[in-house]
Amino acid sequence: MSGRRPDSARRRVVAVVGWGAVLVVAIALRFHNIAWGAVPFVDEAIYWRVQLLSFIDPDPAKLLTWPIFYPTLYGYVAGASVGVAHLLGFVPRPAMQYLDAVIVARCVSGVAGIGSVLLVGALGRRMESKAAGLAAAALLAVVPIEVTQTH
Repeated sequence: MSGRRPDSARRRVVAVVGWGAVLVVAIALRFHNIAWGAVPFVDEAIYWRVQLLSFIDPDPAKLLTWPIFYPTLYGYVAGASVGVAHLLGFVPRPAMQYLDAVIVARCVSGVAGIGSVLLVGALGRRMESKAAGLAAAALLAVVPIEVTQTH
């Protein structure tokens, strides 16, 4: 025998199912209807349009001269993701349509939100217990302000 108690295997299965359910909910809430709003929000239309589309034909002078209204790291990560999506053919060369670039940026936010759920769960587990980590992750997965801001 391996020396493990029979209920330890059951606890592991419950933990895996619990984390799987939390991740499925977090992913579903952050990516469901990611392209909602045929017209992007005002900040997406004014600020992000310039920043995101400058990564399609990168010019070092343009990449360093944005007005700074939002955290700059996010702008570079979202912009680089738009540039990669353009190279892969997902974002066409910009004319007046930039919604595809905004959707890519929203996906970057969604992935960051899922990372936040995992990080909060790991911190809760480390600071308190496995159950507390799972509960913290489950709570963050469904908190409305977190879901809408990463959407």
